[in-house]
Amino acid sequence: MDVNSLVLAPEGDVILVVGAKQFRIHADSLFLKRHSTVFAALFGPNFREGQDLNASSPKEIPLPDDDPYAMTAICATMYHAFDQIPRSPATDFVLSIIRHADKYDCCDVLTLPSQVYGWLKSDHLTLGKDLVNILAVSYLVRDQEAFKNTSKALVSKYDGSFADLADDVICDVLPWKTFCRLEELRTRIQTLAISIVLGTLDKPGYGSYRYTNTHSGCSKVAEGIQETLRNDLSMEVHQRQEREYRERPYRTLPRPPATQQPAIGPLLKKLQELAEACRECRKNVKASQLNTFGLSLAGNDLRQVAMLPEWYWGLKLTY
Repeated sequence: MDVNSLVLAPEGDVILVVGAKQFRIHADSLFLKRHSTVFAALFGPNFREGQDLNASSPKEIPLPDDDPYAMTAICATMYHAFDQIPRSPATDFVLSIIRHADKYDCCDVLTLPSQVYGWLKSDHLTLGKDLVNILAVSYLVRDQEAFKNTSKALVSKYDGSFADLADDVICDVLPWKTFCRLEELRTRIQTLAISIVLGTLDKPGYGSYRYTNTHSGCSKVAEGIQETLRNDLSMEVHQRQEREYRERPYRTLPRPPATQQPAIGPLLKKLQELAEACRECRKNVKASQLNTFGLSLAGNDLRQVAMLPEWYWGLKLTY
């Protein structure tokens, strides 16, 4: 078989010519129409592409704006050509496949491979770009569980600016306010976590710079967390100073670097250590429902304020 072609239906009456390199996919118009409303219209009686289709002389259908990799995955899935379906594609390829499926209104055909091969799983991902790709994919295919889990992972694992993740491709899929709400949620979790740590430490008097712990068994843990928070704050101040220096009028940068944010995941783990070391701290951590707030309620917060369509969360949604 030619490396620049894929034959799914040798008796087919159309050849999709995809992308700038003109990758050729030999298929049957009736089969494509059955799985895609867009192809059903394209190969219908009202368009030139649907006229005089003949298996003996397949008609070439140019699709110059489409990606060969994505169209191969979609068409191969329609034909159950499992050897042509990617098992573990990179997240940007997953997003490209799903965007093309959305374009041709055939996302349903990808349900099986995405579930079997775990395209929407985010628990093993650590890079913000990978996570936001899967967040966009889960939004497009209306997978509530994947959307919730991926938004939780972003808040917990990502320590950069969410604005850096909002490129043109992602913003073409996700509402822009999603990134604002993710940042707000991360800040709220940080604030609540810090309040728990400071509540564990007691400042004895005015003018004293030494904190003493009023609970038993958790002094070292609490002071360690305090030191981590202090280092994170110092790093943020230093980064802001660097940005101000680089943004002076006589210096020009196409884009100033974003301030790095402390990761939420390690902070939550530290609070768990605090809870295990002291009964009183365990009460405070449990009462705050921080694990639930930081992990389970990330999706809940987004569904309230990220302008997701009502069909996505159900008709009982109240804003």
